Amino acid sequence: MKTRSGFAENFSKLCEKKAFLLLILALSAVVTALTLIFEIMSVVVFVSIVPLVLVLIKKSEDGKINKKKIFSSYGIGFVWSFFFYIVIYHWFWYLWPMDFLGVEKPLALLITLFCWIGLSLLQTIGTAFVAPLFCIAYRKDKPFFTPLVFACAWTFLEYMQSLTWMGVPWARLALSQTVFPASVQIAALFGSLFVSFVIALVNGLAAVSVRAFRREGKSSKGALRFACAALAVVMLNLGYGFLAIGINNEKKGEEIVVTVVQGNISSNDKWADQSNAHAMDVYETLTLAANAKKHADVVVWPETVITTYARKSPVYRNAISELAKETGSIIFVGTIDELDVSDEISNEYNAVIAFLPDGTIEEGSYKKQHLVPFGEYMPMRKILTVVLPFMAELNMLEDDLTPGTDSELIETEHGSIGRLICFDSIYSDLARKSTADGAEYILLSTNDSWYRDSASAYQHNSHAVLRAVENRRYIARAASTGISAIISSDGEIVDMLPPLTKGYLTSSVYRSTNRTLYSYVGDIIVLPCVMLVAVLAVKNLLENKGKTGHTSEK
Repeated sequence: MKTRSGFAENFSKLCEKKAFLLLILALSAVVTALTLIFEIMSVVVFVSIVPLVLVLIKKSEDGKINKKKIFSSYGIGFVWSFFFYIVIYHWFWYLWPMDFLGVEKPLALLITLFCWIGLSLLQTIGTAFVAPLFCIAYRKDKPFFTPLVFACAWTFLEYMQSLTWMGVPWARLALSQTVFPASVQIAALFGSLFVSFVIALVNGLAAVSVRAFRREGKSSKGALRFACAALAVVMLNLGYGFLAIGINNEKKGEEIVVTVVQGNISSNDKWADQSNAHAMDVYETLTLAANAKKHADVVVWPETVITTYARKSPVYRNAISELAKETGSIIFVGTIDELDVSDEISNEYNAVIAFLPDGTIEEGSYKKQHLVPFGEYMPMRKILTVVLPFMAELNMLEDDLTPGTDSELIETEHGSIGRLICFDSIYSDLARKSTADGAEYILLSTNDSWYRDSASAYQHNSHAVLRAVENRRYIARAASTGISAIISSDGEIVDMLPPLTKGYLTSSVYRSTNRTLYSYVGDIIVLPCVMLVAVLAVKNLLENKGKTGHTSEK
């Protein structure tokens, strides 16, 4: 007879206590969040979610499905998710004291708390459904399904976070792996969701292994089998990654020299009086200095460097046009653009406009497609201005901006260029569409000065790394106060400027017309995930109903 160790028995008894269970869940969530914040902890994400899976397995083992179990399992997911997001979004405190809004400190505190706790709760409400989905689809008689069910449920919920204006796919598990390019190469196959799927799968395999060990002891073949499977998944992922990097490095196209400029002008200053004149002086000086050192084919300035209409303002239009002629570069400028729809109606956009070396300006512009809620527009304005009037203070503009609807590629002598602005880069479908439309490399203009040198700046840059790998496109990223970077098509950061520094960097990017599988199929991985969970859930519900009916007849 196999016996468990005294430690295992004592630990099992301790796990029966609700307070201890909540502590374990909270610690698991906090540690998982820290893997997305500190690079040194990146590897830990492959085991940090194990406690959550173990709790859910224990919750599901009786095979019963009823309202009480569904609600209690949702509660488990809610606790884990809330602690996860409350740590992830700690950087909202870098908004304090919101001098750029000119609000009183009590109101600034209220807004900061609302952003931090509100977004955490909003994300928690959705992610917590991982738990009941797992419990409904769990099969005790088929343990090899357990890791798959958890990974599929997790992947589905991460995908759902990208939908509607409330969806913010900021904290995908894949972000933890961008420090290791080899670990994210599978994103070129099925996107960053596939990276998250692998991480969740390894956690599930590890949890089943721990479960078998606790029940059967050191001699458990099941424990060893699932532990080896977890290790095999990690090694296969890395093996594919190194192979993919080697192959990709042999497919470099024409070299383009790009300069990204980081003026280190914060949001506290950029909306002040004379801010545009100051910004123009800073960016002109840095661009000329970069050009004197090495000529660039393309120069990228950050988001809303000019906070007025650069196209319509003779001062800024002429100054930037002359700068483009002097340097012989295409200069991409973040600014506000306006499209006249009629004599009475006009739309304002957060845009990037190209100033060409011959002194002309492109007729169109790239218009930011995913605007920031409460920052660039007020969602459900009529309702929220009544319910949450203080949130209107976050909007820097009097009227809502209008979102763009197209990738707006620009054809130049230096290739077909795609563009993204700030928030756009966390939504994988936008970079994918740009690539599918023919972009050979991508320019990314962002602000990021709101959160200074917090984890937000690094996490946002990590999203750009994932976009580069997903589409095998070089990305040149210009941020107001950092991080500015040149990112290769295999996710390596070729060069970067850290936060809160003024400067520029000039590096080579390489044009590419090759397409990844992901650029064709998108987030198709969600379909088999939904199908597996749905089939198992329906099967379990029918069996549960049959058992209940049979019991009632007796």
